Formats: sequence, C-alpha cells, structure tokens
Amino acid sequence: MKELSTKEALWLSKQGESTSTVEKIELLQQEVQRYKEKCDTLTLELAEQESARRTAISEMEAREHTAWLEARQAKRDAEASKDDAAALRRKLAAMHQADGAVSPHRPVASP
Repeated sequence: MKELSTKEALWLSKQGESTSTVEKIELLQQEVQRYKEKCDTLTLELAEQESARRTAISEMEAREHTAWLEARQAKRDAEASKDDAAALRRKLAAMHQADGAVSPHRPVASP
C-alpha cells in the first residue's frame, strides 16, 4: 500500500509537471505568434517607409531638374541681354560717328 501511494504521488507529480510543461508550451507558442505578428507589422512599416523615401527622392530629383532647366534658361537670357546691350552700345557709337557728334570727354581741337 505504501508503495502504491508513493507511485501514485509520483504519478500525480509527473502529471503536474506535464500540465505545467503543456502550459509553458502554449505560452511560448503564443509568444512566438506575437513576435511573428510584430515582425509582419515591422516589415510592412519598413516597406511603407521605403516607398515614401523613393517618392520623396523622385520629387526632389524632379524639382532639381526643373531648377537646373530654369538656371540654364536664366543664363541664356543673361547672355542674350549682354549681347543686346553690346549691340546697342555699338549702334550708339556708330550713330555718334555718323552724326559727327563729339564726345563730351574728348578735348576740343582749336582751329
């Protein structure tokens, strides 16, 4: 009888351990599931951030290209204005020479 109650106590102890082990396994499985969900969430967030970054880079490159085109056009316009000013100066000088006008800075020759 004593041996039976010892074996029964041992069996009950093992049952408790196995129940405890099953509970631990279930808790660990739940924890693994939470980590998988968190991993999926972070992966999705990373993909969204990469997409937003690519969009931002594309927009910046487009603005940069537009600014470059505007700068080139402004440079061409400045060069054209410079050429126009030089042409007007030459035309004015030619008109002064044709009219026989004397420059106000030139000394007058005596007769």
